[in-house]
Amino acid sequence: MLFRKLKLSQKYLFIFLLLLILASGTVIFFYYFSAQGQQARRYTKELNTLYQKEQEQETQSRQDQYGDITPEKTYQLFLTALKNNDPELASKYFIMDQQETYKQLFLSIQKNNEWDKMMEDLLDSRNSEGEYENKESYLIQILDNSNNLVTTVHLIPVKNTAKDPNIIWKLLEF
Repeated sequence: MLFRKLKLSQKYLFIFLLLLILASGTVIFFYYFSAQGQQARRYTKELNTLYQKEQEQETQSRQDQYGDITPEKTYQLFLTALKNNDPELASKYFIMDQQETYKQLFLSIQKNNEWDKMMEDLLDSRNSEGEYENKESYLIQILDNSNNLVTTVHLIPVKNTAKDPNIIWKLLEF
């Protein structure tokens, strides 16, 4: 009798384990092959990639030592780099995600022999000072010899840098 009960218990245990394996397999199958499961994995991957990029940018921002605690000084440092014909250094005074764009712009200006004209406009004494638009923005209007607006240099404060843990001014656009 004990032997029959044991055999019966083993049979139920076997059926239970078989059902458990089938249920687990079904859940795994639907997770990996269903549209929702694939979308969830894609979102998780994109979220992880975004998080990594954010961490990299934060690290780069903390290591960024180009700029100063006033917009006027940052602009003067930027002009000095341009006066020294150093587009790479000048581009480092821009916010991180604009640096490569402006480096290419300055290299293009050099290549097209427009550097001297640009420097003439930038170094004109009328173009040396700007004004605060608000606490978060400083604008310098660059005029040519005919008093036409060539461009507006826009500086903004950026936080979390190596030079000053509070703020540092960087160029946003030129």
